[in-house]
Amino acid sequence: MGLGLAIAACLLGGVYLYRSFVGLGRFLSLSRPVAASMLVVEGWLPDSALVQASKLFWQQGYRCILTTGPPLAQGSFLSQYQTQAQLAAATLIALGIPDELVHPLPCPTVTTGRTYTSALAVKEYLAQTYPDLASLNLFTYGCHARRSGYIYRRLFRPAGVAVGVIASAVHGFELDRWWQTSSGVRTVLGEWIAYLYVRLIRWDR
Repeated sequence: MGLGLAIAACLLGGVYLYRSFVGLGRFLSLSRPVAASMLVVEGWLPDSALVQASKLFWQQGYRCILTTGPPLAQGSFLSQYQTQAQLAAATLIALGIPDELVHPLPCPTVTTGRTYTSALAVKEYLAQTYPDLASLNLFTYGCHARRSGYIYRRLFRPAGVAVGVIASAVHGFELDRWWQTSSGVRTVLGEWIAYLYVRLIRWDR
C-alpha cells in the first residue's frame, strides 16, 4: 500500500510538473486589465504590438497614452527620435492617435532594472500631472507581462494606484507550444528566470 501511494504521488507530481512546464508561456503572458483611462505602453515593443496598442486605445476609450523607454541602442544617428519612448509615441501617432494624447516619457540607460526605471519615470510624471489618478493599464509584450505588471504594482501600490496589465500577442512561436521553437525557448525561459529574479532579489535600489 505504501509503495502504491508513493508511485501515485510520483505520477501526480510528474503530471503537475509537466502541466506547469507546458503552461509557462501562458502563465507569463498575463492579461489582467483594470478599469482605467490611462494606458502605458513600453516603448521597446515591436511595431506589431504597437498596432495592437493603437487598436486597444480606441476600443477601450482611453484618454491618454504614455510611452516609456531609454535612448535608442541602435539607429539613433539615422533617426530624429533619440529614445524608445519617442519612437513608440511617433509610431502610435502615425497609426492615427492624436499627438496631444500621446506623451513620451524617456528614461536613462541602465544596465539592470530597465522596467523599474521606466515605471519610476511614469510614477513621477503622474504624480505631477495626474495626482488624483486611481488606475492605469500597462501594455507590454507577451511573456514580459507578468514581470512588468509585478514591478509596476509594487511601485504604484504605496500611491494607491491600481495597475492592470495587458499582454500583446507574440510572434515567432505559439504560447501553447513554446518549447518547440528556439525563439520560444529563449523567450519563455529567459522571462521565467527574469521573473524569478524580481520576485526573489531586491531590484528597486
